[in-house]
Amino acid sequence: MIVKEVAPSSWKRLHFYTFRVHSLSHSLFKTAKPVHGSVFAILGRDQPIFPNLRWLDPSDELCTPSVLQFFSTTTMVGVILHFSPTLHLKDLESSLVHLVSKCPALKTLELWPSCEDRTQKPALSNLSSLISHLPDLEILRFGRLLCFNSAFVQCTASLSKLRNLGLTLHHMYHLNPNEYSSISNGFPSLKDLVLTGDSAALSGFLNAIKSPIAVVTVYWAEYRITESQATPLFVAIGRLTSLQVFRLRPEMAVPNLPGTSLHPLYQLTRLREVELDCRLTLTEKDTAEMASAWPLVESLRILRWVSTGSHSVPPVQSLSHFVQRCPQLRSLAYPIQPTVPLEPLILPRPFPSGIHPLREFCSRVYDNVPNPAAMAHTLHQIFPRLKEVKHQNWRWNGVQRVLDSMDTDEAVRIL
Repeated sequence: MIVKEVAPSSWKRLHFYTFRVHSLSHSLFKTAKPVHGSVFAILGRDQPIFPNLRWLDPSDELCTPSVLQFFSTTTMVGVILHFSPTLHLKDLESSLVHLVSKCPALKTLELWPSCEDRTQKPALSNLSSLISHLPDLEILRFGRLLCFNSAFVQCTASLSKLRNLGLTLHHMYHLNPNEYSSISNGFPSLKDLVLTGDSAALSGFLNAIKSPIAVVTVYWAEYRITESQATPLFVAIGRLTSLQVFRLRPEMAVPNLPGTSLHPLYQLTRLREVELDCRLTLTEKDTAEMASAWPLVESLRILRWVSTGSHSVPPVQSLSHFVQRCPQLRSLAYPIQPTVPLEPLILPRPFPSGIHPLREFCSRVYDNVPNPAAMAHTLHQIFPRLKEVKHQNWRWNGVQRVLDSMDTDEAVRIL
């Protein structure tokens, strides 16, 4: 609150600096004392407070329509709104209406709850009509307090410039296949898709998309995930044969799946990055099939740790399948047996292009490695350029030390 009159020259001096501001972030307000709305009203009575502002990421206190009006400019291309459950959805709609009218050239719009409130009904009745008035949108992301219906999906799919979409598919608002038919030719420019939801909602949305998407990140939101639930989802993802990046991340329960459940994903022969946050029961046959299916992969990461006592884990020599079939693989996180076979390792044939480029490896098993030196020499034989091994178990520090000494010895020989 202003406690005394401010001279006009002081306001004029302040505007001299605000003309230079192009980006405003809510992080600037975290440590500052709250500013009373009367200050914004005075600053913005004749023109926006920041006339040349292009990016706005305000705190939730500034997202009310009574305050947001003083920050909106026709030069704005990106807005990220954070809203708390205390902000009534009608007020949020009013804020969006104002943004649409004042910032018609928006290219980025993100709406995120500042905290989760599962008791609030996630609905915005006018969202579809608002989005339709922003034809230049390229990036559209919504947090979990917002939902969609068939009108919203159709409207979003018609945005010709939209290349990045993030949605939460709320379990209360499943669409049937007929409602998805309107987007079969939609999303003409979409390249990056982030979806959160349960298996049914995710599968329904993905099955309706026909555009050549390059990146898909799925947040799996279910309390229990079985192979029967995973199959239709993986089949829907496997249809997107243009995919280059696929990430699977659980929101609630961590899936425990057999390696064979991944078979539908083996249609994605263009994948360059794969990240699977689940526990997999794998065999050497599964490893060979995976390596054959993804010949262009550069980073393959299975993120969840397993124990050899509860999961089938392939032997270390199975990694040679990646040598033969994935010539561009540089980073690998994969479960292997911590023991090294006594018999000498025999690779099927020399690596086609010389020395394999993999430099980083992490074994996703909890078990101790009983012979670090033998493990290091075996890994070096498979991946001669391997520089770093990562693990939570301290015994793998010995593997790293042996690898480091091998690099030193090699450098000495060269000298």
